[in-house]
Amino acid sequence: MNKLNQQSNSLIFSVVTTDYHALKNKSHRENQKKLVKQLKVDGFSVTLQLNVQQHCVVIDSKIVWYGNIDVLGRNKAESSFIRLESPLISKEIKEILKLKS
Repeated sequence: MNKLNQQSNSLIFSVVTTDYHALKNKSHRENQKKLVKQLKVDGFSVTLQLNVQQHCVVIDSKIVWYGNIDVLGRNKAESSFIRLESPLISKEIKEILKLKS
């Protein structure tokens, strides 16, 4: 069992990111594919979507990190993320993005 699983065996992590199949740059596509595979091995629920403009991470169905920072990719200096702690907001985001619970 890896460190993440040892520390958080009861937490549920959900990540929404750009579908690596849609990435034009082969190097970026392969890196994204490796990251997604590792996240899944580590117990993350990963949802791949086309044309992702806003990114989010949902932790344990109550903490949401939301913004335009691609947690698995490149970011610009003006990128930002906001942390929200709300089971209601988490539920709504998961429904909108069709995330698994």
